[in-house]
Amino acid sequence: MVTAEGRKTGRTRTALQWIASFLLAGYAVFVLHDLLVNNLPPHAFDAELQRTVLAPGFEWRRESEGYGSTRVGKLGILGVPDAAGDPRPKVLIWGDSYVEGMEVSDEERVPQVTTRLWNRNRDRPILALGIGAAGWSLADHYFYLPRYHRVLPRHVLDVFVLSGLGDALPNNPVATRSRFVYRGEFELVADREVRVSAESTRRQALLHSSHLGYPAQLLRRILDGRAFEGLRFAPGPVAPAPPEVSSSDDSPEFVREAFDWLLTRLAGRTTQPALVLLMPNDTPQIEDGRVVTTARREKHEEEFRKACRRAGLDFRSLRKPFNRAYLEEGVLPRGFANSLPGQGHLNAVGHRILAEAIVDYLKEHEDAILQN
Repeated sequence: MVTAEGRKTGRTRTALQWIASFLLAGYAVFVLHDLLVNNLPPHAFDAELQRTVLAPGFEWRRESEGYGSTRVGKLGILGVPDAAGDPRPKVLIWGDSYVEGMEVSDEERVPQVTTRLWNRNRDRPILALGIGAAGWSLADHYFYLPRYHRVLPRHVLDVFVLSGLGDALPNNPVATRSRFVYRGEFELVADREVRVSAESTRRQALLHSSHLGYPAQLLRRILDGRAFEGLRFAPGPVAPAPPEVSSSDDSPEFVREAFDWLLTRLAGRTTQPALVLLMPNDTPQIEDGRVVTTARREKHEEEFRKACRRAGLDFRSLRKPFNRAYLEEGVLPRGFANSLPGQGHLNAVGHRILAEAIVDYLKEHEDAILQN
C-alpha cells in the first residue's frame, strides 16, 4: 500500500525529472545551434601589426541580432582577402561593433557597400576597409592608427564612426578596450596586448560552443578562492577606486577641454583627411507603439562639432539620414527580425546610410583625396 508520504516523494521525483529533462533539452538546443549556425573565430598574432587579430582564411558565422557571415582576410580584416596587396587607394573606416557589423553579411557591411557605391561607373576606384571590433573606442583608434597606416599603402581617408559622444568624454562608463580617463589630468590608457595561443583558442572555442564558459570561469574563481572577489556583498574592506571626474560633468569648460585634448591628439595621428560620423541613438525609435523621429541634437553635439573643426577633422551628423530612412522609405536603420525593431546594431539599411555618407563626402572632396 502506497502511503501519502510515498505519493508525495514520487510526485517530487517526477517533477524533478521533468525539470531536469527540460533543462537538458534546452541546453542541447543551444549547443546544436552554435555547432550548426555560430562558430568562434580563432586568433593569431600578426607580426606586422604587433597585435592579435582574427586568423585569416576563417569563415566566421554568427547569429545574434540578425545573421552575419564573412571570410577573414589578412591582417584580420573582414571580407577582403589581401587588403595590403590591393593597389587601390584605401578608405579606412574605424569603429566598434557597429563597423565590424557581424549582424549582416559581407555584401551588406558598410566597407563593402562604400566600395561598391563609389566604384560604380568611376575611373578612380577605391577600397574601403573596416578597422575595429566590439569594444573599440577613439582611444583604441589613437593607438592603432600608426600601425595600420604603416602596413596599408595608399590610405587616403580615415573615417571615425561614433555611436554616441561617450567615446569622446573621459571615464566613459561603457566598457571599452583602451580608455580615455581623467584623474586630475587627461590620459589615454592602452589596452594590454595578449598573444592568443593555439591551445587557448581551442579551449575558448570548446567553452563557447558548449556554453560552458561562464560555469568554467565560476569554477576557476572558486578554486582560486576568488568566488566573491569584486562582488558588493563580499565581506571585508573595499579598496577605494582612484579618484575620477565623471564623464557626466556638464561644465562647458571641462567638456570643451576634454574634446579638444582628445581630438587634437587623434588628428595628430592622421596623415590624410579625416571624417567623423556621429550616429544618433534616439531616432528613429518606437515609443508607445509608434515610430518617433526627433531632430534634437545629442547633448554636447554642437561643442563636439566645433572641437572637430578646431582639430582639423570634418564632422557629419547622421541624424537627418536616419530619420529620412523612415520618413521617406518606411524602414528603420536598426533592428532585425529576431530583435527589437529600431534598437540595437545597424541592419543593412543602417550600413547603407553610413556608406552613402562616406561616398557623399568623397564626392565633395574627390580631387583633394584621390589626387594621386
